[in-house]
Amino acid sequence: MYNMRIITKFTLLYLVLLFITLTVGGVVTYQSVKQEVKTETDYSLREETRIIAKSISEGKPIDALENIKVQIHILPENTQEDARGTISDTLMMHSNLKRMEVFRFQTSTHKIGDHVYAINVADVFIEENDMLEGVINTMLRLFIVLSLLFIVFGFIFSKIILNPFDKTLDIIDNFDIGSRSSTEFPKSSTKEFVQLNMFLNKMMNRVSKDYNSLKEFSENASHEMQTPLAIAKGKLEILQESERLKEAELDLIITSQKELSKLSNLTHALGLLTKLDNEEFKSKKPINFSEVVQESLYIFTELANFREIEVNSNLGTDVALKIEKSLADVLVSNLLKNAIQHNIANGKIDVTLSNSSLIVKNTGKNPKQDPHIYFDRFSKHDQSSGSLGLGLSIVKKICDLNDLEVGYHFQDGWHELKISF
Repeated sequence: MYNMRIITKFTLLYLVLLFITLTVGGVVTYQSVKQEVKTETDYSLREETRIIAKSISEGKPIDALENIKVQIHILPENTQEDARGTISDTLMMHSNLKRMEVFRFQTSTHKIGDHVYAINVADVFIEENDMLEGVINTMLRLFIVLSLLFIVFGFIFSKIILNPFDKTLDIIDNFDIGSRSSTEFPKSSTKEFVQLNMFLNKMMNRVSKDYNSLKEFSENASHEMQTPLAIAKGKLEILQESERLKEAELDLIITSQKELSKLSNLTHALGLLTKLDNEEFKSKKPINFSEVVQESLYIFTELANFREIEVNSNLGTDVALKIEKSLADVLVSNLLKNAIQHNIANGKIDVTLSNSSLIVKNTGKNPKQDPHIYFDRFSKHDQSSGSLGLGLSIVKKICDLNDLEVGYHFQDGWHELKISF
């Protein structure tokens, strides 16, 4: 959906209102002009008739008064006089245009001396189409001029009036939730902007304070948990070396060590997810992603070979990617760990890197559930496995933060995870 600036919406609203106003005004103007022209034409006809009647009474010959617009007839003496007469529209030949045009036509009777005269006077009447065309042209020109003024001055004034608001938006966009410094908003003489800035300043300071308090608590809790975990693991290792332990007791110790290791890894993974959620990794300088993948392959190939898993790779050289170096290491490491952990005996792993994508494929069992939930936290391929169920959720989060696209596909016994750049 296209989002418009507020000034654009106001300008469009003004233009619509202007169009409606000028349309209604044009109709009213047309009717007013039409009525005014009609009134003035009728007045002119009556005045001309009065002058003709006066000229006849002064003895001026009828032939000298008649023309294409004036006709005078002598009527019988018993004809009723009607000096005001009647006015109507009629079609007559225009002497200059040589075509039929609409005329206003007045006919009246006047008793002058011993005779009754019928005086018919016609005058050309401006056609409705001509008046309508004139009004439309005038309103259209007015609309264009006012529209240009609205657009030009609207954007100029909005640049001045909305400048503090634009700066406020920039501050919000660049707001660092982990910053401990107070936020300074631009000063404004607009009451609504002042109220908005006061509310935002209060809210952002509170959010930063709560975030930093929660962050400190999480970091301290994570750090403090590692110490007793390390002590417990150390004690179990010492206890494991005892010669008096039975096999069942030794199994319990080994199981406890695995659970403690899992708890330690869980603490690290959840801490990383929290940092990802809070967008603490902001550096996105280009790195040589080929070297990152090569280093991770070097580390995990030995583990894969130990589990009798064959690793094949086809890596493009000098593939550049804008991502935090530490996140790139975590991304590739989790993909490779996932491929090893969810593989089968004597399985295979194929890693392909190009300028457009990273593809990690591994042999494995058919998925037992909707593959898309594997990217959810604590979701596992196999509930009985020792996996934390956080590896792919971390991969998905890293991809989302760096505008990368991750997809899963299973076909012919091969699981495929593709990271598109």
